[in-house]
Amino acid sequence: MSKKKILLLIASLFLTKQSYAQKNIDVYGSLGYTYLNGFSFSQANKVMNSFSGFNIGLSGLYNFNPEASISPVLGLNLNSVFSKNSNSVNNENVKGSFNYFTTSALSGIKINYFNNLPIYALINLGYSPSNNISFSGDNSNDYTTKALTRDSFKITNHYFYGATLMSSYNVADNFSLGGSLTYNRHSIDLEMQTPPESTTERSGFNEYSVNLIAMFTF
Repeated sequence: MSKKKILLLIASLFLTKQSYAQKNIDVYGSLGYTYLNGFSFSQANKVMNSFSGFNIGLSGLYNFNPEASISPVLGLNLNSVFSKNSNSVNNENVKGSFNYFTTSALSGIKINYFNNLPIYALINLGYSPSNNISFSGDNSNDYTTKALTRDSFKITNHYFYGATLMSSYNVADNFSLGGSLTYNRHSIDLEMQTPPESTTERSGFNEYSVNLIAMFTF
């Protein structure tokens, strides 16, 4: 085999290796603070008004052109929110918890203009298959026994859409740390069982989340 053919073979192998070395997948975990407000219930507004707590999530993004200055990305997110509130109702301190798990599709762009500091602009579209909401009072007056019994409230048809702005700094070849800001607009059906009545109200609410993220790139 001639030297020219050997050099061409080596160059071909090098280019093939480089193409396979492109890092197309970003996987990151997130942990942060979540605030919920903007509920529009007419009957449950005394206890369903605002909540605050924390969230924890796991996400993955696929970069279609990781070497470009701007790359389209597509991915999935799994997230859990754990939030609480406290209200005074009929001279009683009522405490509530609103916990839910979501799964959502992510799409947007990855901006690579700055060295070691990519920026992500994402659109979120999701659904919550698991919701847990409960309230409890300080004593056993009529309000507590009739309105705040276990399973008095049930949430169904929980959907949301929104946007996330995120950035991370590369601290190693395939690992980076950063943060994100997320806004989502949710809609839910709330079924209230206060014997002998049962009513259902629909409402939207706002989610504001600030997170720290740890990302691996493959």
